[in-house]
Amino acid sequence: MNPAAEHHLAPLFFALLGVCFLYGALNVGVQWDLWDGVLMTALVGAGGYTLRGLGAGPRQVAALVLPVLLVVWGEEAVASPGLFIARHVAAAIFELVLAARLLAAASRASRVDMGLVLGTASTYLLIGLISTHAFLVLNLVDPGCVRGNLTHDPMATLTFYSFSALTTLGADDLSPVSPLARSLSVGEALCGNLFLAIVVARVVSMHVADRGTPVN
Repeated sequence: MNPAAEHHLAPLFFALLGVCFLYGALNVGVQWDLWDGVLMTALVGAGGYTLRGLGAGPRQVAALVLPVLLVVWGEEAVASPGLFIARHVAAAIFELVLAARLLAAASRASRVDMGLVLGTASTYLLIGLISTHAFLVLNLVDPGCVRGNLTHDPMATLTFYSFSALTTLGADDLSPVSPLARSLSVGEALCGNLFLAIVVARVVSMHVADRGTPVN
């Protein structure tokens, strides 16, 4: 990746960290819905900025960003199961496209720089968020698919569960019950391990090779 890519990737990385860490911390009180929308808007905006830096055209970015923002704030204004599903499906599609573009850019990288590091880390976080959207939709369609206390705070709880599955950390108080929830959990754990074994291992090997290359 190049310095321009680094400049476009930093906002995305910090927006992803904000969403991952603040979902649980801010999900209290009557103002959470507003903060939820603000966090998602920041993430989508940073993602669109990153896509532009990776070479996507303005129309392509607008076609991906605008539908997500519309359903996010539509669901904030008028809460309904249909808008909830549309919001998380749209967000998951946007994040999937973003992760694919980041992986494609990483596969073309010839040396390790901050852009490659940020892009790799952002892709890993995106996998966890995409799975979080899937679990949230599944929990709405099939309540009880994940056993645990989800009545008070399903978004923060399923975010925690998703990243526990991704990192194979495990969550003692949460467990998948339905066949689809189990399949999603296994799939996410496999994606997390394969990402570390293939993508991160490639970055590390490139870094080792760069350090061993004599400077002329």
